[in-house]
Amino acid sequence: MKQHPTSPHRRSERGQSLVEFAITFLVLVLILSVVIDVGRLYFASVAVREAAEEGALYGSTGAFSGIETRVRQSSTSPIDMTDTGKVQVSHSPTTPCAGQSLTVTVTYQFDFIMPLIAPIIGSSTLPLSHSAVTTVLQSSC
Repeated sequence: MKQHPTSPHRRSERGQSLVEFAITFLVLVLILSVVIDVGRLYFASVAVREAAEEGALYGSTGAFSGIETRVRQSSTSPIDMTDTGKVQVSHSPTTPCAGQSLTVTVTYQFDFIMPLIAPIIGSSTLPLSHSAVTTVLQSSC
């Protein structure tokens, strides 16, 4: 059986598939990591909004001293609302009368897990803040 010599053109393409796979794989992992971080950001945003709404609803009954406690008990996943270093709760006015508006604001410091996002947005954390406004139904005024 006669052996055919390999052409020089074929020999120069030996590692091409491996290099193409490595580059494509890295790009796909990068895209997947960004998608995961954006998903986490969305769920954290929903949790912050719902916590603010829960606090506003609770405050509309006239229980102003318990608004922060109610907000902090509203969620432990995806955000641990009991973490006072990352979650701030405020409401204004502090003691509104019946018929007045009550605003509850919840702010959360979201941490990205993907290190390549920090140079794009300028920080590795992003503050998420939501406010909920309600009318006070009961008050001791």
